[in-house]
Amino acid sequence: MTTPSSSRAARFAAFSLGVALVAAPSATAAPAVPGSAPVLTHGVGLTPPVTPTATATARAKLKVTIKRTSGYRLQTGTRSTFTGTAPRKTFKGNKVTLQRKVGNGAWVNVASAKVSSKGTYSVSGITTGVGVNSWRTFGVVPKTKKKKAYNVVSPVQAMWSLQWFYLYDLGRVNSYGWSHASTSIAGRAFSRSVGSYYDRRSGWGEYNLGYKCDEFRAEIGLRDDSETGAVRRFVASLDGAETSLGDKGLGSVTSVRIDTRTRFRLRLDVVDVSNPDGWGYYGNARILCQSKP
Repeated sequence: MTTPSSSRAARFAAFSLGVALVAAPSATAAPAVPGSAPVLTHGVGLTPPVTPTATATARAKLKVTIKRTSGYRLQTGTRSTFTGTAPRKTFKGNKVTLQRKVGNGAWVNVASAKVSSKGTYSVSGITTGVGVNSWRTFGVVPKTKKKKAYNVVSPVQAMWSLQWFYLYDLGRVNSYGWSHASTSIAGRAFSRSVGSYYDRRSGWGEYNLGYKCDEFRAEIGLRDDSETGAVRRFVASLDGAETSLGDKGLGSVTSVRIDTRTRFRLRLDVVDVSNPDGWGYYGNARILCQSKP
């Protein structure tokens, strides 16, 4: 016969055993993320954390930098220059290679440079095409018994490659008494010129630049078959702001250049300032742009 106290003791012992069983370590799973397999958090079957390999650690420490030392906008065919840093005596031949990409084209190797004893280098390549030129450098970590050869690549430096476009080949927005023609000024031939063709009358032509162009150049003067004593005034306007390029008579030619950065429209005028017949021309008038305006 059991007493009330012994019965209570038995029930307490059973309860304690149940708590202990619930608290015992087991291979339980963390709450699963929808669409993913459960991950063991402790107990039998736990996969130990992955330790980065020596190769991954080594790659993380290697770094190549690049900095452009030439202009942000250069004429195609001119040289772009760069400096940078690289880990000394790590790369094959202790060299880095310069690559160039034009627009969305492929990367092309264009030059190489030795890394100095201070871990620095300088290198250059020719700007080409028209539009965006992208540049980067890389070094090759040689193959060893434990790992394959691999490249360490610098960030990308981008710039604009600019090209000359003749107004002769561009469409006019508007014009009056204006022509695109081959002409001769002071005995010099200019095959792609623009200018006036009315006698004793002003002529003008307007062209859109579209904020794409950096500079305008031309050789101005009177066509060689103009009459003696003829004088014409040359005026250029950028978005309405006028610049006088001077008065020209027969038998002389003058080179002119105008900064056109951040400008949308160019207007060229030839103004009659004397009675004799004469034709004023902008010889080989051209504009330096990042793409065709």
